[in-house]
Amino acid sequence: DVQFLQRTLNTFGFTVATAGVGSVGRETTYFGPATTAAVIKYQKANNISPAAGFVGPLTRASLEK
Repeated sequence: DVQFLQRTLNTFGFTVATAGVGSVGRETTYFGPATTAAVIKYQKANNISPAAGFVGPLTRASLEK
């Protein structure tokens, strides 16, 4: 669920947006460019390859820890 993903990324410091839609407390169900960029930052920081912004099994497993 995108809202959970955005909330988790925001919590871990991989900010989806600093204000407005996608920001802390205003997470949405839209997986757009800001969410993709935050996922890529998360993947790079956690050595998940390829860091392409897709939430595959490695990224999901990492987020569930």
